[in-house]
Amino acid sequence: MRYAKQMLVMMTVLTPLLASAQLGHSVSIVTQVPFQFVVGDRVVPAGQCILQAANAGVDTIVIRNDASMVRLFSSTSVDETRTAPATNQLLFRQYGNRYFLAAVRLQGSRVMYEIPESRGEAELRLQNQTLSQETIHAF
Repeated sequence: MRYAKQMLVMMTVLTPLLASAQLGHSVSIVTQVPFQFVVGDRVVPAGQCILQAANAGVDTIVIRNDASMVRLFSSTSVDETRTAPATNQLLFRQYGNRYFLAAVRLQGSRVMYEIPESRGEAELRLQNQTLSQETIHAF
C-alpha cells in the first residue's frame, strides 16, 4: 500500500514534466489555416500559422502569422487524451463563421495543449450559438 502511494505521488509529480517535454522550443507546428480565428482577444488572419512553445514549462505558446505580422502569446493547460493523433492538429470551436483556437495536439502524443476560452467565445456560448468543431492537420 505504501509503495502504491509513493508511485502515485511520483506519477503526479512527473506527468506534467513529461508532458511539457513534448512541445519544446525546437518543435514548430506549421500549417495553413483557411479562415481567420481568435485567440484571447486577438484575431489571427487566414494563412500560414506557426505555433511553438514560448517557454520551457510549455504553459505559454506563441502563435505567428508572419505574412500578416501577427505574433501573440497564449497560456495553455495540459490534458491527456485517449489516443495519439497520426498528425499534429489544431482544434477549433466554430460558432457560425467565427473560429476560436481550442487546443493543439501533437503527432504520436496523447498530450493536448488547451487554449483558454476567450471572452468573445464565452459570450457566444452563453447565447446558445450552434457549436461545431474543426480540425486542421499540421506538419
